[in-house]
Amino acid sequence: MAKVREARFRRSAAVWVTWVVWLATLAAGCATEKLAANMAVDLAARTKSSFSQESDLELARGAAASGLKQLEGFLLVTGKRPDLLAMLTEGFCGWGAGFLQDDWEVAVIERGADGAEIAASARSAFGRCARYAAWQLPAPLARILELTDAEAQVALAAARPVDAAPLYWLTAAHATLLGMTGELGLALRLPRMLAVLRRVIELSPTFEHGQAHLLLGVLLSAAPVGGDLDEGGRQLARARALSDGRLLIVDVLTARAHAVARGDRARFVALLTRVLATSPAVFPEQRLSNELAHRMARRYLRLGARWFAPLPR
Repeated sequence: MAKVREARFRRSAAVWVTWVVWLATLAAGCATEKLAANMAVDLAARTKSSFSQESDLELARGAAASGLKQLEGFLLVTGKRPDLLAMLTEGFCGWGAGFLQDDWEVAVIERGADGAEIAASARSAFGRCARYAAWQLPAPLARILELTDAEAQVALAAARPVDAAPLYWLTAAHATLLGMTGELGLALRLPRMLAVLRRVIELSPTFEHGQAHLLLGVLLSAAPVGGDLDEGGRQLARARALSDGRLLIVDVLTARAHAVARGDRARFVALLTRVLATSPAVFPEQRLSNELAHRMARRYLRLGARWFAPLPR
């Protein structure tokens, strides 16, 4: 009899929960729905670090897209909460740089395809990243890449430390897309991107374990116009120092951008070999980034010879 009562209780509890969920979905626009959405965003903000700590790339990839769409759904209910906008900004840039760019490299570098379809998906992801970043900035800074030089100088001078993160992500979105597509319109904005990154570093010298230094160093090393290999090397070295060498993507991108630009094959191989000899767990809070760095290092060691002149016989 006790088992029968327990089974009935479970069934009634399941029906009750189902009705609660169903009624909540009907309450569009009501205070209850907004309260529930705000609670969900609070929970997402408190638990988002678990994604960065993930060691399984495929599990992370599968969760990322659905998670981002869920956050966009919350945005419709809660409005432009700063923490929600920050999560969406970082999430879409991370999706684009971590997964879509990886797909693009596999297609273009490994298989010799044009990667146009993947680039289109990346354009959408980085476009959203840039939009959500712009929503966090005051009016002049939200259009920082489109202003005249004089207007941009005034806007950047007025930027506050709180503007550093959205300015970085806004620039990272355009810079990463430039690396994938080589679009002329983006290339023409490169000097402005460099100026914005320098201002981000002034506002937040240790931003995200040196990520602003890293992106600035990569752009300076790879830029055909306006580049500076010496400064690029200094920025990359600073990025490595700020993470104590634990953020492995720094060495990977130093090899891909700076060592290749210098034509230094030995350094290229040494950097990537050092990455693969270092456990991704060396930086638990950035485990996912380090797992991606390992994947990229293996690819570059396999295919990187094409970026250097043939060795003398």
